[in-house]
Amino acid sequence: MSKSKQVKVKYIENFPRIPNPYHTVDWKSLAQDFTAVIFNEKLEGEYLPLLKLSETETFGYCGEMFALPSYIGQEQEFGEALTCIGSVFGASLSGTDMSNYNNRNFVAMCEAYYASINGHGLVLNNVNVKNSCGSFWYDIFPSCLFYHLGALYPENELILKKMKEIAESWLDALPALYGNWDHTGFSFKDMDIVDSGKWIEPDAAIGIAYIEYMAYLKWGEVKFLEAAKKCMQEMEKYAENPYYEILGSYGPYLAARMNSEENMKLSVGKFLQYIFDSTSSARPGWGVINERWGNDDAYGLSGSTTDTSGYAFSMNTYTTAGLIAPMVRYSPEYSRAIGRYLLHVSSNSRLYFPDKISPEMQSDYDWYKVTKVNCISYEGVRNKGLTTPYSTGDTRKPFLNFNPYGAWGVGIMAAMYDNTQVDGILKVDVLKTDFEHGPAYPTYLYYNPFDEAKKVDILLDEQESDLYDCVSKGFIARSVKHKTFVTINPDEALLIVIVPSAGKITWDHEKMLIDDVVVDFKGKYQYYDNADIEIPSYNLALKKTVKASSEKNSEYGAGNVVEADWRTRWKSAEVQTQWIYVDLQDVYRINKINLRWYDLAHAVSYKIQVSQNGDDWKDVYTTNSGDGYLDSIKLDVPAKGRFVRLYCMDKEDRNTYSLIEFEVYGSLV
Repeated sequence: MSKSKQVKVKYIENFPRIPNPYHTVDWKSLAQDFTAVIFNEKLEGEYLPLLKLSETETFGYCGEMFALPSYIGQEQEFGEALTCIGSVFGASLSGTDMSNYNNRNFVAMCEAYYASINGHGLVLNNVNVKNSCGSFWYDIFPSCLFYHLGALYPENELILKKMKEIAESWLDALPALYGNWDHTGFSFKDMDIVDSGKWIEPDAAIGIAYIEYMAYLKWGEVKFLEAAKKCMQEMEKYAENPYYEILGSYGPYLAARMNSEENMKLSVGKFLQYIFDSTSSARPGWGVINERWGNDDAYGLSGSTTDTSGYAFSMNTYTTAGLIAPMVRYSPEYSRAIGRYLLHVSSNSRLYFPDKISPEMQSDYDWYKVTKVNCISYEGVRNKGLTTPYSTGDTRKPFLNFNPYGAWGVGIMAAMYDNTQVDGILKVDVLKTDFEHGPAYPTYLYYNPFDEAKKVDILLDEQESDLYDCVSKGFIARSVKHKTFVTINPDEALLIVIVPSAGKITWDHEKMLIDDVVVDFKGKYQYYDNADIEIPSYNLALKKTVKASSEKNSEYGAGNVVEADWRTRWKSAEVQTQWIYVDLQDVYRINKINLRWYDLAHAVSYKIQVSQNGDDWKDVYTTNSGDGYLDSIKLDVPAKGRFVRLYCMDKEDRNTYSLIEFEVYGSLV
């Protein structure tokens, strides 16, 4: 055996080793307080209590129902599944039995979000709905949360029944979706794809793959496994970045686990690239923050990298961290990179909380000042606001920006993170969000961000144990109990498994087992990514030089179309024939162009042209039926060129042409 090579994720390499300023956050106390506040119907104060109870009857549930507001101050009859199921799941994951909390079964109440549509059972974001909503994310993520809840309460047969129906329903949808993910959603009423014409959500394939694979692990039916495999294979081959929101965060974990358990050879690095990027092809400007905001690090927070120069969201941050953490069990070669990322998430997420950021740097401090409720995080934090950074959200009065809709993720953080006696070194439980896993020994990830080696205490029980490290591929302590310590070298990680002392070691191909329990999924070290993971560059036009025939004024400059920012745009002068081109700065084989038009200020007739020198242009695509919003143009024959030009010949009913984004995709010649 040899020490595993730690794969560098170049995007994460840009993070400093240790957050500045570094903050130790007591996630367990925050989660306990969140549960106590959110599920307390007797609280008094402005906008309190948050919990509303009623009697209701839905497709799959009859009885007492609870509702929670997505934002503080919002009145909702039922609430959203993302808030309500999420809050029950987060509380459960962090250690509270929600099947009997204050003499109520909140787990069973989550069944109210079940819907029967055209003979298909689904868990959706609202109750009593007559169709899926047309957004993959809102139709799949609630079902994923329902699956997580089912994993924590496996004795609830009604939940298990509905879980299987969810998997069966998406199986029925897949024939229309295989190889065809560039859509916004799916209608179960019509059994057909749904398009908004404005955006696509292709990472739905990853969310469906997660549901199908968990169904396979639960019921062992091969049809679920085959569906999960095909969805993941299609996403691995996807030519661009398919990440829309959160569903893509299941990818690295699912790829790593299916490689280990199903002998697949999916590129874990490719799925990591989808997440650790400053922008997405599906949703320009969405990714992981990779910079410092003012005097505070924001590295590792998830959301938009371009909206107000950065706008991170609490739900996205918490859930993405929780979904990525367990991948290191199956791919320990990423322990160091993921350890650094998780350290930044824990410290920098303090920016979401009212008591951890100064009053002038947040939008609704007065409510916290009066109520002293510090456990409900803001929806997000912006890079630019009244100050930098600025904790806020998307609401307008009378709602507040404190956001139970995403704040339930503190339960994920509490389940994963423990502080050690060394400030700056965390103990991360990688089993907590590894749902439906087989027999396993306690497994913890530690990362040392310091310039010198550190000794970290390991607390054990009275039974003698051995400590095995999946990174160094060996035992680092033998026959220890009560308390011991390990030494972690600078900028290195340990993935420690606490195993029975002197247990019997056996092998199943590369897997190392002790007393028939897998300890190291790559004990005889293998990995499927051959090199460090580069920073992705899917959109060739991003941040490149742009020229246009005209600009309405400086606010609407041509350069806006390559900024991955949907808030800015190019607007031409009021002249019929106009053009705009991007210099890719090298010669590429171009196969796809996305034009994201502003409202109806689009060209009806236009050409796409390419050039080697910026003077001699060749037509590669022409249309007389442009319809605005998103024009996604796939070239039948790839075009070779350095310059790509949009040549507009005829308008819709506006006076000017106005383009939000000009995206070019292809490969280097």
